[in-house]
Amino acid sequence: MRYCGGTFSGTKSLLVAEETLVIGHRCTYKGRLPEESRVKAIENWGPCKDLSEVRAFLGTIGVVRIFIRNFAQRGTPLVYLTRKDIPFEFESPALRAIDYTSDSPVILAVDTSYIAVGFHLCQCDLENPRIRYYNRFSSITLNDRESRFSQPKLEIYGLFRALRALRLYLIGVRNLVIEVDARYIKGMLQNPDIAPSASINRWIVAILTFHFTLVHVPGTNHGPDGLSRRPRQPDDEDEPEDDFEDWIDRIHGFAHLVNPHPTQKVTRDSLVSIYTIDEPHPLATLAQVPEGEAESQDPPVDSYDIVPRSIQAIALDQRLLLVRDWHRTLERPAQFTDADYETFVNAIHTEHTNLSSHPKDVSIFCEHVTMK
Repeated sequence: MRYCGGTFSGTKSLLVAEETLVIGHRCTYKGRLPEESRVKAIENWGPCKDLSEVRAFLGTIGVVRIFIRNFAQRGTPLVYLTRKDIPFEFESPALRAIDYTSDSPVILAVDTSYIAVGFHLCQCDLENPRIRYYNRFSSITLNDRESRFSQPKLEIYGLFRALRALRLYLIGVRNLVIEVDARYIKGMLQNPDIAPSASINRWIVAILTFHFTLVHVPGTNHGPDGLSRRPRQPDDEDEPEDDFEDWIDRIHGFAHLVNPHPTQKVTRDSLVSIYTIDEPHPLATLAQVPEGEAESQDPPVDSYDIVPRSIQAIALDQRLLLVRDWHRTLERPAQFTDADYETFVNAIHTEHTNLSSHPKDVSIFCEHVTMK
């Protein structure tokens, strides 16, 4: 080292150290890693309120820029904020309204953590689906009770909150695609009775009022992941409890205009023609039918044979018919062997013993088994 011109300080030297901190970096045998305290400071950084805070944030995050993919592209909007000659605009084409006349899919991406529900709404380009035009970004923070939900309950609750927040924007969407990073949401929506819960079933009912296609996206490629980790800010508005509880009971309806157009001349004769029933009343028609013919007008009843059933269900139905016939005759069916018939009678005897409301039938069955 002396031959190469190296000079070292003995008090500052570290020999055979597993890990050491050098200018905001953790130097280990695996390579350089960001300092944990600096990462925590960046994660907990609130919204920048003035130019000085934007510059401070860029200076803090610039130390770890080598660990952030496409840092220059992602930091360009913040750099523009620090320049006086470039106005900052956050509107179209940065944000674009949903085109409800287009057949291109509208994507709602939702991610939920114990901190918040993050989601964004966008629409794909009609010619190139890889291009997305974003419409809204949002993050709904959770209270202490909601943050203690289990992870499956958090995911289904986050989807419910996102759909509820965007319900007015999703009316009229023809092709809605919901992206989530949890595979089990699809199973929970299709089988709500697996883990019955009044609150979860209520959320599922609200979710299923929308028509959508559920798509799983890996967490590493999920856009709203950062929005779901946004801590609560002082300016966040509280959720109105009354509107939250009654939303599913007050699903929006739309009325169809049936009255005459206001430009038309409304007369007494036109109103009478609208509200007059030309056909006789059903009760009056029924009163004119003879008593013997009234029953023939009942709608036909479908046969039970057309009801779709499994093979086991059909076998159980056939066994019930055998039990009914045996009750009438108390004779052994022809297809039963001695062993099968003994099992059959014992099963009926056990069932009637449990049903104390039929003591007479039970005594007959016991006498018949004794005779057998």
